[in-house]
Amino acid sequence: MAKQKGTITKVTKGKFGYAVLLAERDGFYFNTKFSPSDCGEGDVVGIDFTQKGENRGNVTKITLLTDNGGPKGHQEAASDWSEGSSSGGGSAPAGGDRNDRITWQSCQKVAAPLLATLVASNAIALPAKTKAPELYDILVAAYDTLVVKLFNDASDPRSSAAFKGEAAIEEDADGGWGSDEAPSDAESEWGSDEWAD
Repeated sequence: MAKQKGTITKVTKGKFGYAVLLAERDGFYFNTKFSPSDCGEGDVVGIDFTQKGENRGNVTKITLLTDNGGPKGHQEAASDWSEGSSSGGGSAPAGGDRNDRITWQSCQKVAAPLLATLVASNAIALPAKTKAPELYDILVAAYDTLVVKLFNDASDPRSSAAFKGEAAIEEDADGGWGSDEAPSDAESEWGSDEWAD
């Protein structure tokens, strides 16, 4: 169990719960299943949490230390592009690039049903007799991994393993010739199409 004191910079909402971000721990997501309704942006809090990754931890308790009078809990906003992100650190990449945010959200939408299919088909092995909190962490981590992979592939498709693999298959299928290098029907690499007796 770890403790962190800090000023809340944002409370985000995702598919699996909420995350609190602190000025003192930039980029670290304090994940909770319930909206922290007694604190909000600008408030100073003390958080008891369990570290679950390099940039995330699961909250066991949030204590309001200084109430600075701002709105409490998660605030809905039309510009809140992190809406729908996972609470495992899956918020959209930082910065003002609108295309990145749109691509990220699209990847999140694809990752959720893909993860469900992978789990249903046992392509992702879930440990037997896993308790709910650990199962939650496993699924959130798998979801985040899928979102990041899909985002990276979508951001630079020609460098993706899927594109390179498909290109290699196509090259094998046409014998290694480009479309303008392939021999004509009349004169293949074996010579003319006239058969000797």
